[in-house]
Amino acid sequence: MSFSNPYRHPTFQKIKNKYRSLKEPYQATINELDQAKETVWQASIEHKILSLLGKLPTIPCVIAVGLCLLFFEEMLDLSNRILSRLIVILLTLPGYGLVISVAHAISTKIRNRVILRNQQRLRPYEERANNSKQELCKIDKSYNAEWVSTCETFNGYPPDWSDRCAMVKSRDRYKCTACSYPADFRRKTRELHVHHIIPISEGGTNDLDNLITLCHICHRKIDSKHRGVRKVNKLGRRRR
Repeated sequence: MSFSNPYRHPTFQKIKNKYRSLKEPYQATINELDQAKETVWQASIEHKILSLLGKLPTIPCVIAVGLCLLFFEEMLDLSNRILSRLIVILLTLPGYGLVISVAHAISTKIRNRVILRNQQRLRPYEERANNSKQELCKIDKSYNAEWVSTCETFNGYPPDWSDRCAMVKSRDRYKCTACSYPADFRRKTRELHVHHIIPISEGGTNDLDNLITLCHICHRKIDSKHRGVRKVNKLGRRRR
């Protein structure tokens, strides 16, 4: 068994490609709704007005900065004009950012109202999109069921091996099922492994019922293939 990119194994590539091709037409239908909403928005008078306003952001900003310069120079009575202009810029930039944020929020609200106003026109697209979403949910359930089943019977470490290890260790309360490590152990220098009760080479599977938690000492006693496993010192670093 090898950890070398199980996601690229032909078995899992075939499953992903199969369900990707099944989902494509339904996803395209959902995208049609988004495109229809964008078409309605761009055809509206509100969008055209906002577009015209958006093309002229410089003029009001320059006027506002100029007025602020005059006002603050009069109010602060600073002899150093460079310092006064620097203060004005530092005060103006956050305000300009706030204006941009407010304008974006208003534009989004207007867009939503335009789409709501054309709801009757968009209803056929929404119905098809809702049907497609339901079909996608069914496809996802079938995909997940086949993926899990394939991972259980896979002749090697499956893509969800790390998740299975976490579930097995949690089920076994992070203790070795053979020696109960780390309970009543003074030195905490062992690693916890997940072991196949029936080896895959002998017909075992990756099902959780066929997996148990063992410390690396007990693991290499049971399985000679793990005799070369590295130990861990007190600081948690691996050593030979």
